[in-house]
Amino acid sequence: MVDDGIYEIRAMHSDKCLDVPHSCNKDEVEIIQYRCFNTTNQRWKITEGPDGYYEIRAMHSDKCLDVPKSSTADEVKIIQYRCFNTTNQRWKLTFKESITDPPHLPVVVISLGGSSSTDIHSVVEECAREYGYTLTLDGNWLQDKGNGVAGNRDARRIRDKINTLVSRNGGNKSNLSLLVIGKSAGGVLAWNTFKRHYGAIDDFHRSALVLVDPHGAVRKDGTAGPYCDRQDLWWPGGWSSNAHVLRVYTIYQHRDRPTGANFPDCKVYTNIRISESGITHDNIPSHARTCEMIRSALSFAREGQ
Repeated sequence: MVDDGIYEIRAMHSDKCLDVPHSCNKDEVEIIQYRCFNTTNQRWKITEGPDGYYEIRAMHSDKCLDVPKSSTADEVKIIQYRCFNTTNQRWKLTFKESITDPPHLPVVVISLGGSSSTDIHSVVEECAREYGYTLTLDGNWLQDKGNGVAGNRDARRIRDKINTLVSRNGGNKSNLSLLVIGKSAGGVLAWNTFKRHYGAIDDFHRSALVLVDPHGAVRKDGTAGPYCDRQDLWWPGGWSSNAHVLRVYTIYQHRDRPTGANFPDCKVYTNIRISESGITHDNIPSHARTCEMIRSALSFAREGQ
């Protein structure tokens, strides 16, 4: 129980939550299991009736868990539907234990410097320290760099480093979160790694991508590259649009060359352009908003906040 009469319902085999997809309010929406995110479409109001059976209502829609057309067949999809106090909306429950919030997740971190700068690594370490999370190089944290033009081989190298971190931290992505931070060419490399290998990245419980003045190019990209001289990044079709699963953060400037790429997509969680006097491609990692963004991404990866 998460509140008086309000419950989170988890599958014992997967530890995933009973979920109404996309917080939809419509009738006949099929119920699924999904990673638990403490959201109202995964919260259920359970009320006992006089016969000892229970009505289960989705908090976000106030609609009932329902067996369509009162079917008694196997493999019928459970839905939400307007509540009518009928037997196909009454459930026999066995309560085993109260549900508590899950512990903070361990986070594995990759930081990617630019082709001629590695200052982002010290910034990442300091911001993590301020947040209260200890990074251990070659333990839960690995470093690399971009080279100006990101290709398949570069993306595979970073994917393999991510897998190395997973193997060093229990081996199960579903019990870990991933945070990748890239500056300049490292930012474009980070974006390209997510673009090419998002299927593997989506196996993490949560993933966060932080791009700091991303600048460079991508080989064999016919959509919108190279990403320099004020060209924009774009949201690949295979990426999740669920902000409880993936969050992308971008901070960039156009006052100094090389300039960083904008990421003008509504699915980007935070996209900040720094326009103040004195901001440059070299000093943007040390800007207060950059560290604020890294701490926010780490908080999401670790706590889901």
